[in-house]
Amino acid sequence: MSSLTFFLFVVGVIRVAVIGGDGIGPEVVAIAMPIVEAAAERPGVAMVWEHLPHGASHYLDTGETLSDNVYEHL
Repeated sequence: MSSLTFFLFVVGVIRVAVIGGDGIGPEVVAIAMPIVEAAAERPGVAMVWEHLPHGASHYLDTGETLSDNVYEHL
């Protein structure tokens, strides 16, 4: 019996900003992330999640929705 080795070559990246807590709780976002990842699964494509701390609690603490820096980053 021969063994086969498979290599995954990533040719594309899908970057997703995650802001939990704006009307949808962080627990719902956490459950939805694997579903989105499975639906977007493509050979050679990797999904990268970037969690940003700009949900409702950030707004209530600072009065700011998104800073200019974060807006430019997105």
